[in-house]
Amino acid sequence: PKPQNPENMSYFNFIYQHEYFCMFHLIIIIYRAGRPTAVFFADRHRPGQIPTETWRRFVVYNAEAAIRDLGVADGPGGQFSLVVDRSSSGVRNQDPALAIAVLPALVQHYPGLLGEVIVAPVNGVFWAVWRVVSLFLAEETTRRFTFIRGARWREALLEAVGGDVELPEHMRPAGDGV
Repeated sequence: PKPQNPENMSYFNFIYQHEYFCMFHLIIIIYRAGRPTAVFFADRHRPGQIPTETWRRFVVYNAEAAIRDLGVADGPGGQFSLVVDRSSSGVRNQDPALAIAVLPALVQHYPGLLGEVIVAPVNGVFWAVWRVVSLFLAEETTRRFTFIRGARWREALLEAVGGDVELPEHMRPAGDGV
């Protein structure tokens, strides 16, 4: 499936690619319930490269843009979802301080905006970091997360987001010709 409004999609992609954030490519895809979904490529993140306050402004700016330009607040449940692609990331990309700084603000100021966050694939290092980070987050925030692990993570991810979602090629199960 293609985005319902491609003009808005290119604007949204532009927002994510300008200034500091040109290294990140967040792709808007359509969730099976019609919910916009962004894919964050975690391997492109380097802790400390962008100041935390800049990240906070970035998140707020894009939350407002998603509401204004994509009608996210009007969609099913008024939410967007996030898929965090950890397929090529490692210890160098872990940034618990950023998660602790950004997630509570997003949930507090935009309580109905963030739907589900699906993180795949996760490993033991990620679990150790998550156990610490989750201590600083409200249960309302942590219950939005779904973690996918194991050798068949691509199949599990496709099932979690819905078979009608066009995931980036490297995240699709082998033989899935979408």
